Amino acid sequence: MIFWSSFPFVRLVIPFGVGIFIGVNFSLELTPIIIITFIALSLCLLLLHFFNQSFKANYLTGIVITCLFCLLGACYSSIHNEAATRGLNSAPTSTTWLGQVKSVERKQGEVKSIVLQIQKFKNDGLWENGNFKLLAYNKDSLFDVRVGDIISGEGKLRPIMAPQNPAQFNYRLFLKNKNIYLTTFEDGFVKVKSSNSLVHYAERARSSIIQIYRKLQVEEENLAVLVALTLGDKSYIDFELRKQYAGAGAMHILAVSGLHVGIIFLIFNFLLSKMPDALVFRILRTCILLFVIWAFAFLAGFSPSVQRAGWMFSFVILSKLLKRNSNVLNSIAVSAFLLLLIDPNNLFQVGFQLSYSAVIGIVLIHPVIYKLLYFPNWFFDKIWSLLVVSLAAQIATLPYTLAYFHQFPNYFLLANLLVIPLAFGIVSGAVIITSLFFLFGTDFFLTNILDLLLTALNGVIVFITELPGAMTEGVWLNDLSIIFVIGTVSSFVVFMYYRSFRALVFALCLIVGIQITELANSYQTLQNHQITFYALTNPTWSIVNGRRAEVYSLEGGREYDKKMVADHMNSIGVQELKWSTVKNETNKIFSVGSKVILLFPEIDVAHQLGGEVDIIIQSSNIAPSLSGKTVVLDYFYRDAEKLTVLNDNSNYYHFRKDKAFKMSISRKQDDIRRVDEQR
Repeated sequence: MIFWSSFPFVRLVIPFGVGIFIGVNFSLELTPIIIITFIALSLCLLLLHFFNQSFKANYLTGIVITCLFCLLGACYSSIHNEAATRGLNSAPTSTTWLGQVKSVERKQGEVKSIVLQIQKFKNDGLWENGNFKLLAYNKDSLFDVRVGDIISGEGKLRPIMAPQNPAQFNYRLFLKNKNIYLTTFEDGFVKVKSSNSLVHYAERARSSIIQIYRKLQVEEENLAVLVALTLGDKSYIDFELRKQYAGAGAMHILAVSGLHVGIIFLIFNFLLSKMPDALVFRILRTCILLFVIWAFAFLAGFSPSVQRAGWMFSFVILSKLLKRNSNVLNSIAVSAFLLLLIDPNNLFQVGFQLSYSAVIGIVLIHPVIYKLLYFPNWFFDKIWSLLVVSLAAQIATLPYTLAYFHQFPNYFLLANLLVIPLAFGIVSGAVIITSLFFLFGTDFFLTNILDLLLTALNGVIVFITELPGAMTEGVWLNDLSIIFVIGTVSSFVVFMYYRSFRALVFALCLIVGIQITELANSYQTLQNHQITFYALTNPTWSIVNGRRAEVYSLEGGREYDKKMVADHMNSIGVQELKWSTVKNETNKIFSVGSKVILLFPEIDVAHQLGGEVDIIIQSSNIAPSLSGKTVVLDYFYRDAEKLTVLNDNSNYYHFRKDKAFKMSISRKQDDIRRVDEQR
């Protein structure tokens, strides 16, 4: 039985997180009204503390503390984000800047992008102080930089582009949650000062370990997985291998996180388990475990995921020192509160949400389900426990998996049953062979075993990926349905603990609510009749008629563009999708319902038919006809003079500046009809 009063930090971090959400989404500022409200709540809390003589007073105290921490979260996030964007609005479009490297993204060892904390920038020839982040893409393959270095550059600072197509990943929001609003493309960085920071030494240590792996002749594909598993560096993994791990539902093992920190913890906790239970030995064991965990985090480059795991396990270890094992949730809440203090925007990070939901799910759900079956055999008992851990984590993270990735790995139980033991063996083996190499200069031929485990891991991933129906894709639920899913999971957990009939009924009502919401979406889908022209370099458009659609694209389209269009079709409930490739020919006519489309017209045809067609898709620099109701969609215009004239016309859409364009079509016919005419 869980008693809410036993978890004070959980009760505090929830309203603090709600306050952060309010502060970020509603741009709350520290106004006099908010200051007065904060003082009033504080005074109420003091009065209730001194005159707390009844249960009712306790109840009111809880309400006041909840409101106070909610307000604290809102104010703190606003103050923090304002400080993290100082100078952002005054920075000119083209400028010289000076900044410190905060993180480096590499691909096969080469620097691809850098996140910088801008310290100074030039404005009207004068240096100004700043404190905002800049994402810089590097074009120089020979340029090398480390975290903590001070570098300078000169160029245009561009705002992050918003999604140009429906259902497209919102990269601008993703970077905004990291306080990154500007980007630049450079090939002329100048290193002003090299850093001797702790993170810099961590990078050097990682490079040394990778060189050890190479000296031990770990195979190339296995090396990529080994580096990701042990050091958190996924830059060596190619696209195809990433796709296979994602398809098997095992992508989480390639990002150093709670699983890997947990493996390190289990290894050394086992090695230290025979120490006496006296206080001095408990303190020594705690210090060793904390050192090991943060040494591993150091080698992993203090990535956000490993920091989260490090703090969580640190507080769990400290709670064991104090013999407060029943308050693991409190330890988790303290670590979350600390990370939100460091950066309130952590709340909006997908990794933060997945990490904490998975850990909380394991802590709450695993004990209940695990007790349902008893296996006297040790081996089968461990298999059952591992399956329950996987199931608990998957249940807890289900809403976020559907909301962010729109897919579900159907064989996640099988994948985790095979993958996690192999990952445990690989991480353990990497620790052993690295230690042996440092101490004795040899691995005593143990690398062969490690290489075999890596080959087995990749083989398991390929096997699961190739199973029929390995992944359910295209699951698009609206925001209300996702909220209902979160409520259903929460009600399910309450029901398991309290055997509450009300919680069960509430969960069933939420499931019905999901069904009703999705039925309403299906009805809207049936009424959907439109043409969408996508903002892609390769002309592509879709024609939707209820649950059926046809997509036309010019020859030579990218797979990435095709997936983006498919995501859009899934998001609006299209079930029958036909793909058609259009040859790059001039003067083609498409008739869609009541709309007539003219494709790639020559100059005389464009002027001749300009008033008779509804849409002209045009990619050459000829002057288009703008008469009548014609809408001109141009992808590759370069003529500045013509663009100046066209930009003043409301019927003109230029996909280098506009988003994807949608146009409704009439329901004069049930089937989409295509007519080609060569004129």
